[in-house]
Amino acid sequence: MSIDDKKIGQRMRARRIELGFSVTRVATELNFTVEHYRMLENGARKQTLATIATFSELYHVSIDYLIYGRSNNAEIHEALEIVINMLTSIKGNI
Repeated sequence: MSIDDKKIGQRMRARRIELGFSVTRVATELNFTVEHYRMLENGARKQTLATIATFSELYHVSIDYLIYGRSNNAEIHEALEIVINMLTSIKGNI
């Protein structure tokens, strides 16, 4: 699976708008120029893990969501269902 900087940027932009943050506000908070931030959102600049982690914290989303578009809530729910089914199966065998 490859990392698509353009899709990461699209998710960053969507989340920024969802939170009501302006480009200027985010760039200022992170000590980026507005142009640098716009390039990240447009996928014109390569994302580093450190940058993605910073946005993850600022936007209150997982790194996994920014990179792959996966929602933690859905994955956690699926994982819990698997664990519950496994425990139920084990309980039945005891």
